[in-house]
Amino acid sequence: RDTNITMLPEWEHLRDDIFYVENPQDIEALAAQMRAMLQISEDEEMARSQRIRATMNRYRWPNLIREYQAVINRARKSATISS
Repeated sequence: RDTNITMLPEWEHLRDDIFYVENPQDIEALAAQMRAMLQISEDEEMARSQRIRATMNRYRWPNLIREYQAVINRARKSATISS
């Protein structure tokens, strides 16, 4: 597999908005997805892009850093309370 996108917790939200090909070497499946991409309207393309961006926003580096810092702060606070 070239991607682990299906393992993300957000996969259920993403699966309808992306054009996923299980095996990129499957030329027929790839061609079918490319044909499907060409059939959507520009408005639908923009809407999908916005939904994907919103769903995947947590994986942007600044957001990951904040998430990691929050976990570290909670662990520190918990360790302080335990002491």
